[in-house]
Amino acid sequence: MRRLFSLDRVIPILILTLGAVLTPAIMHAVSYPVPPPFQTVPWHTSQVITPQALAKKLALPKDQRPVIVCVGFSYLYKGGHIPGALYKGPGREASGLEQLMTWAHSIPKDTPVVIYCGCCPVSRCPNIRPAFEALRTAGLTNIRVLDLPQSFVQDWTQEGYPTQKQQ
Repeated sequence: MRRLFSLDRVIPILILTLGAVLTPAIMHAVSYPVPPPFQTVPWHTSQVITPQALAKKLALPKDQRPVIVCVGFSYLYKGGHIPGALYKGPGREASGLEQLMTWAHSIPKDTPVVIYCGCCPVSRCPNIRPAFEALRTAGLTNIRVLDLPQSFVQDWTQEGYPTQKQQ
């Protein structure tokens, strides 16, 4: 007489059942890893400024405006940038960071500074994070990041905010 629950029948069924239950959980863990550290932002939400708010500040007398610094690629700056913005090189390159740090050490530490790139969404930008961290390391205490969710063209230029081209 054969037993209905023999170990040679139960163990394979148990293994298949556990595999079916655990496979989705394992696949989820493999598919969605913890974001790498470079995807976190080193600034606080209070250190973010919207294009609308920055455009309003541009209308203030010159001595009340923040210093605006483009830390993106030169072709973007040359193609059109925020009026009065300084260009210090790409924040992801050592030469750009060196220019930025040299400049930062030459100004008062509490100078209001707004940095932007605009090559891509600020959440993925390769230039903003290193530039922000370099300015903070240089001791600047009043740094803000321009929130460009898509790009400089879409979030600034196409919205009708002022731009100028390099002379």
